[in-house]
Amino acid sequence: MEDPDIITDLRHHNTGQPSRYHIFFDHAKQYLESVVETAVDERRHDRFTHLAQAMSVPDLLQQVKDICPENTPIPSEQWLRLQFAPKNPSALASLQYTGSLKVKFQVQSRQLRKTHVDLHYASVAFRYLKEFAVKFRDFCVLVAMDDKHHCKVGEPGHPVAAVERGKRVVVAADKVFAVSDHDFTKFSIVPSVTMLIDIPESVSEGSFYRGQVYVGVKDLALEPSSPLRHIAELKDILRKEGLTKPILCIYTDGGPDHRLTFLSVQLSIICLFLSGNYDMIVAARTPPLASWKNPPERVMSILNLALQAVGLMRKETSAETEQKLKSASGLQQLRDIAKDPKFHEEMIDSIEPVKVLLSQLFGRLKLKDKQFKLFNSASETDLDGLWGELSKFGNPPVGKRQNDLKKSLKDCPKLVEFIDHCCVSRTYFFTVKKCGASDCQICAPPRLPIDIFSQLHNFPDPVPGEEGHFKEFREVFGTDTTEEHCPSLSAKKSNAVSTGHGIPFSPSAQTAKTVNQTVTCIDCQKPRVIYSANKLSAQESAILKRILGLYQFSCGSELQELKPEDPVRAPRISALLEKVFVKSNLSCTSPVEVPYYSSGVFPPICYHCGAQDTDTEEGQYPMCPDCVVSKLQPPLKRKNVQSLRQKSRKNEGKKHYAT
Repeated sequence: MEDPDIITDLRHHNTGQPSRYHIFFDHAKQYLESVVETAVDERRHDRFTHLAQAMSVPDLLQQVKDICPENTPIPSEQWLRLQFAPKNPSALASLQYTGSLKVKFQVQSRQLRKTHVDLHYASVAFRYLKEFAVKFRDFCVLVAMDDKHHCKVGEPGHPVAAVERGKRVVVAADKVFAVSDHDFTKFSIVPSVTMLIDIPESVSEGSFYRGQVYVGVKDLALEPSSPLRHIAELKDILRKEGLTKPILCIYTDGGPDHRLTFLSVQLSIICLFLSGNYDMIVAARTPPLASWKNPPERVMSILNLALQAVGLMRKETSAETEQKLKSASGLQQLRDIAKDPKFHEEMIDSIEPVKVLLSQLFGRLKLKDKQFKLFNSASETDLDGLWGELSKFGNPPVGKRQNDLKKSLKDCPKLVEFIDHCCVSRTYFFTVKKCGASDCQICAPPRLPIDIFSQLHNFPDPVPGEEGHFKEFREVFGTDTTEEHCPSLSAKKSNAVSTGHGIPFSPSAQTAKTVNQTVTCIDCQKPRVIYSANKLSAQESAILKRILGLYQFSCGSELQELKPEDPVRAPRISALLEKVFVKSNLSCTSPVEVPYYSSGVFPPICYHCGAQDTDTEEGQYPMCPDCVVSKLQPPLKRKNVQSLRQKSRKNEGKKHYAT
């Protein structure tokens, strides 16, 4: 009938049930208005939210609960979440949201992942480590360690996002979460995680994701990560917890600070072994590209809750110091500036507020209702004290670099004897164990009861069983094993025979100049040249550099493996990875490629091992002192080969005419 007066709105009869939580929600609105929407400024005509203290719904609930009067009714987490503004107002699920709190969730994309040939083999080694810890549960401590990706710290007046991508965060409903660009940062903060795992009674039925989490905040420039620093911090944590058990198991990722084949890492573990008078230390690591298997890697997602909506910037220093810092373009230059005590103190004061802020945020986090604890970075005095444990074998090795340690080790015969007697080094684990002999002059007597120590054998290598599976721990523990079944070691032998490089054009010095970048193998630390038929633009070079920073490369891998599954979502990355290549027939035993030197754009390194401490002989490629001692000879440079051929031809011609 098109008469609007006929229609009556009956909703005014519905007074509704009075809310029980109006006091809580009033305080929630006050909290959000005073905290979440703070620190907004204008930059490039956009609105940038730099800081939001509400890390998650449980954390928001707890923060508001703390400011509410006593005996205030508290809603559930789910009911609090439904008071947010919907993420997508056009979706059907948005009808469940009331929108009374003007905040919403915002999420960013995830990163890609690729696999490694040793994934199964190294996973079995980790399973063996867990079963070993369960077997000696009453006498063992299980520790997992990892460093989070560094958080960039902006310059004064220019906050920068602590993380580049992550989970949903709480932001104002009418705001876009964004921060300043990442193109002018100099300082970075590295959160380190040490997890003391509660060893369950059974591997199959128990969880290895429970325990006490310790988080430390370190400055990347002034407190650089090193194997000795990690071990010194672990020693201090174990002392605080009163954990003095005679067996210690350590699980880490495969980063340079935890590479168990590095002498610096092995000596740091030996220092801890001597300092704590352990009967046995077993240190294992994840395979390349699989750091997600490390339990602290799952803790990183909890840390991201505290970092999602945080913008970091350092405090301004004096004009003289700012001028010095302005001229620094890298970490090494920052560390050179810090050698001056005056500048060093000002740099510490400048970055200290950032460390305090992150420590406060991390201290509010929990794992399985167990509050995170904090630890301080190890000082130089702590490092020197721990390294001094090696003085029991005479003068400890000096120097910090791998090559320096190898040279110094030759002057410590007693330490070499201890390593040969007590240590076992493998690709994915390293052990130090007392022999238990009463008349031994090399290692101390065991602390374990005799009947328990008699059951303590060397840690076993994974051994294949039937139908492609590996044998159980109980079958191989106590037997003599080798790492002959490690897939990457077999692959290196086969790759050395292979001649196909897998590049659709000739990998030469010219095609190396078009990219002017290398990617470093996580195992052998040799740089591998990236080739392209066409010169990359500045934007493509920046994208490639960012992609390589997200992944760990190993010899024999191809860059095309990093392509996203859905090219439409990342067309620039997909197109770029169609243009750049690395040689697929290289292994860790392969020397540095000749185009690396002939291109003339890369710094000189050893032809055989990739070390930077080199001595270049005329007409030959660079070599380090260790390779010279090993009597390894690189081939002659091309121009010298041609010169020798010409001389040979001339000599043959003279002989011919003489005849």
